[in-house]
Amino acid sequence: QVILHYLEGRAEAEVFLPAAFYADPGKYAEFTRALTEHGSVTDFEISVPNRDGSRIPCSVSATIRRDTDGRSEAIVSTLRDITGRKRMQQAVRKAELMYRAIFDHAVEGIFLVDAEGRVVSANPMLARMLGYESAEAMSREVGSVAREVYVERGARGRFRRLLDAQSVVEDF
Repeated sequence: QVILHYLEGRAEAEVFLPAAFYADPGKYAEFTRALTEHGSVTDFEISVPNRDGSRIPCSVSATIRRDTDGRSEAIVSTLRDITGRKRMQQAVRKAELMYRAIFDHAVEGIFLVDAEGRVVSANPMLARMLGYESAEAMSREVGSVAREVYVERGARGRFRRLLDAQSVVEDF
């Protein structure tokens, strides 16, 4: 929805969405301050009231339109319902928490290694299995998985070749 507000001699902050549209009065002050200082605001998140009393998460963008003399004459703004985006962000957060719980409490050692063979992330079980105080300590102290974790020389190279060829490696 595009909204055009004509200023007609009023300050920019006096014309834009009234403070009642903002669930948090501090957000209203933050938005109007940014609009006045910068002349535009992009994707500023607010909650607007629905007729049933609930709040709708929205993204508002606004630009002050100026005349040829540089005086403010209008504010052009858009208000976008971002309910779907917020639901998706919540689902991602929930999935990340579930993944983290599985990773942290697994009874098997799990780790993620970058292309150079450095530990990016390890779970507590792997750290315990390999004698480290914590997963963080293991990540700090292991410089090369190929030399410090794999027992057999060249095993990581074989593992990488299998992974590249098959995308999945089982019972290695």
